[in-house]
Amino acid sequence: MATNNEESVDKVGSRFEKRTPDKVIRRGGVSGAGWVTRRAGRHNDQTNIRITFTRAYKVAGKWKDTKSFTPVDLPLLIEVATKMNAWSLTALASVE
Repeated sequence: MATNNEESVDKVGSRFEKRTPDKVIRRGGVSGAGWVTRRAGRHNDQTNIRITFTRAYKVAGKWKDTKSFTPVDLPLLIEVATKMNAWSLTALASVE
């Protein structure tokens, strides 16, 4: 099973290879990470973009992250999501 840092298909199509994101945008404790994956299909090639959002927080001096957000985080999440959307449209256009 893939973990948060693994993609089921990477740029060359192998399965379960760990990859770093193609794009990361951070504002405060909120981060967006984006991956571009390409897969050769029987009739055509397929490009997918996946985006995840996390919030960093500290517990007993150690940094952790979560996929949950508080109402205070929402303005930053909106800003990061808007910038990740712009990146995804540019990334998709550059592939086609």
